[in-house]
Amino acid sequence: MSKNLIYGNIDDYESSKESRLLENLVHLHQLETLSLCVESWHYSTVTIPSAKAFPPMLKKLKLLRTGLMWEDLNIIGELPTLEVLKLMLSACRGEEWQPTEGGFTRLKLLLIEGNHLKYWKAPADNFPVLERLVIRDCTELDEIPIEFADILSLQLIELQGCKLELEAFAARIQHEQEDIGNKPVDVRTSNTYLRYAFGYESYELDDCPY
Repeated sequence: MSKNLIYGNIDDYESSKESRLLENLVHLHQLETLSLCVESWHYSTVTIPSAKAFPPMLKKLKLLRTGLMWEDLNIIGELPTLEVLKLMLSACRGEEWQPTEGGFTRLKLLLIEGNHLKYWKAPADNFPVLERLVIRDCTELDEIPIEFADILSLQLIELQGCKLELEAFAARIQHEQEDIGNKPVDVRTSNTYLRYAFGYESYELDDCPY
């Protein structure tokens, strides 16, 4: 395996359907950026046996149509070098996400887009160095975990195509940071929805440093 390999992309519905999608990733020792995409509109049955299934140097992970259970993200939260996580268009299924304690210790950017997330709770020690939270087209979500107000590194919350209640909650986090003397997070909102046609298209994070 070349030491220069830093990007991988998997588009394979049949393999994911039989839960073989992650079998060989651990052997890609130098892989830092990985996209997993299921090229089907049907839910897949991707499963994650353990954090050891992923390359040990992985920094950026994008999941698209993988249909993971939200609790599977507890395993992803154990990845020691992960800095960017993008959960796009049914990357996860279910309405509730309750991460376990001590997860996502190196994560700087979290993008949640086109998922049916409705309830999201998080322990106080999750996402300790998060800088950017981007939520797009999650039309059932009312609240961001209030614990995000205690993340000193948080610089930006970007909401697009989300409920007014979620925008109000982001403003509450902004105000709570200000009340405790922190530099308040920048909150950006837009009511523009993404367009889904024959394929899937997503706006990139234009000014994303990652």
